[in-house]
Amino acid sequence: MVNSQRMRMANEKASKNVVLRGNVPKSTKPQDEKYPVGPWLLAFFIFVVCGSADREIDLAFFRVSSGPQHNTRSMTMGEESPVSSLVLPVLIRPILDKLERKDLGAAQTLKGAVTKVEMEHPGFLYDLVMGLIKETDVSVNVTECLLKLQGSIPDNEDLKCSRTEDAFQEFNRRASYLKKVLSRIPDEINDRKTFLDTIKEIASAIKKLLDAVNDVSTYIPSPYRKQALEHRKREFVKYSKRFSNTLKEFFKEGQVQAVFVSAVYLIYQTNHIMVTVKNECD
Repeated sequence: MVNSQRMRMANEKASKNVVLRGNVPKSTKPQDEKYPVGPWLLAFFIFVVCGSADREIDLAFFRVSSGPQHNTRSMTMGEESPVSSLVLPVLIRPILDKLERKDLGAAQTLKGAVTKVEMEHPGFLYDLVMGLIKETDVSVNVTECLLKLQGSIPDNEDLKCSRTEDAFQEFNRRASYLKKVLSRIPDEINDRKTFLDTIKEIASAIKKLLDAVNDVSTYIPSPYRKQALEHRKREFVKYSKRFSNTLKEFFKEGQVQAVFVSAVYLIYQTNHIMVTVKNECD
């Protein structure tokens, strides 16, 4: 009896030592992790690779703004918005273009991968960027940053029509110029005189782009194809009017974020017109 009691006490003491040392038997470990590691490893990988390519762009994007973080509305995976549509061409692709100078193969592989994911799941890169921003615990106005970055990059060749006729080359120039002028809004909106001059430039650029659309439409023989361009033109005009109304409200209420969002929507519509012209005329 005494020996059995001693053995039982020894076993209990050994068990306590195991627990105190943290040596939990394998059978007590959870089989599944609460949070999957894969997506976070992917996010970290893209963040590190992109960050090593061009720190200046990273700092321009992740700068701390004076106000709280702004979102136009909540998004779900698989949904594209004007803001989310700019993440790949304005933020990610220029960084990967610079990375090509260091490692062409890796950059092209990564570019192809993120482009494919974004095409199949619109808004993926937006969600990724927003997740990274959340982890940094800083306040960033994403709409403002993307709008400003738009002016620092050339248009991707995927948007430009490759036709050599003057009408198409002029169309490409007019579309790019409008986006460049719109990208100046964040830097000039607080200077009333300068901003009023910029508004005049935007109005002139819109008119000239519409004239350029009319010129290229004469090269489209098919009424069906021409109808697709006319539809895009009407959408562009609609958002141009909304932009004008937003500016009127800005001078009454002073809501700069509404102007940023409206400008991004106009860039979004401009890109759609460019894609339509390329698809129907190339």
